[in-house]
Amino acid sequence: MDKSKLYSIREELHSIPEPAGSELKTAALIYSYLEQFNPDKIIRGVGGHGLIAIFKGNRPGRNLLFRCELDAVPGGDSAKHLCGHDGHMTIMLDLASELTSGNFSGSVSLLFQPAEENGSGASKVVEYMIKEHLSYDYAFALHNNPNYKESTLILTEGIYAPASVGLELLYKGKCSHAAWPEKAINPMSAIIETISSIEYIVSSKELFSDFVMATVVNIELGENNFGVTPGNGVLRVTLRANQDCDLANLDRMVVERAGELASITGSGLEINRYDYFPATLNSPYLNRIVSEIALNSGVSTIFSKNPSRGSDDFSHFRRVADTLFFDIGNGIGPDIHEPDYIFNDSIIKGASGLMLSLIRYFSQE
Repeated sequence: MDKSKLYSIREELHSIPEPAGSELKTAALIYSYLEQFNPDKIIRGVGGHGLIAIFKGNRPGRNLLFRCELDAVPGGDSAKHLCGHDGHMTIMLDLASELTSGNFSGSVSLLFQPAEENGSGASKVVEYMIKEHLSYDYAFALHNNPNYKESTLILTEGIYAPASVGLELLYKGKCSHAAWPEKAINPMSAIIETISSIEYIVSSKELFSDFVMATVVNIELGENNFGVTPGNGVLRVTLRANQDCDLANLDRMVVERAGELASITGSGLEINRYDYFPATLNSPYLNRIVSEIALNSGVSTIFSKNPSRGSDDFSHFRRVADTLFFDIGNGIGPDIHEPDYIFNDSIIKGASGLMLSLIRYFSQE
């Protein structure tokens, strides 16, 4: 497609942001465009509102999967495309427009995945793929990155992104009149000491094989009433680790310590987990292929040995294919999820062209 058409599509998608699990309008718009490119099959309702467009080549070969995301970043009562998913979808639609000829080997599946932002979409999509016996040799995904110059390719060796989980600790005690705080079961000290314990655990590097971190994201205690001693409290913390096993150990140690401290104060403790992401791993073989393609195309490439701090549920696709996740420089500017972030339309053609080069590479094997 020409650039003006692509920019128009991206603006159209940008105007209808929908949070994870609610991407009804976005999916309908994507479907309307996919129909124009005559894929051999479009599967709707995958893992929620997800779609898979399947293009079959004119000769046998590899089965390739390319993923982008449908959802926008949630915020209060609305959502906004502050991550560039509108741009990623547009890149994929441009790729779809190049596949109508069928002049390639094997098959190419384009996945428009729901619910990436909260980590719930990919696991459901993968379960569907396993149930329906959809198999792939290789799966690819990209993300724009505002920390690098426009159209720079960023390849990461080994771990692209850490595993993570949102841990919610609900402390349940008993309120009292503020004049008699000794009659309350107040979880305040348990929450404070749990935070200190988390900091100590994370700093004890000998307990883990690789990078770990914990971020306290929310604390709630009592109510806005000067006459009442708190009886209930909430501590929410995001745990991250480069290795899945380290995340499991960190989770276990935090929960055990929180339980001990709650017990000392007499509080009950309920544990909830949200937004679980396994570690995202890159195939060394696919990294090499993409770097060769970039070199031959004159694309500026940076090799990063340090994983991103942010997690991504593309990690789940390890169950059905060898995977590669790479970044495309968006141009230096406000980072994703920041209110001033803007997706750079100028990277669309180059990104879709790189994906098309991958398809052509495997067609020549």
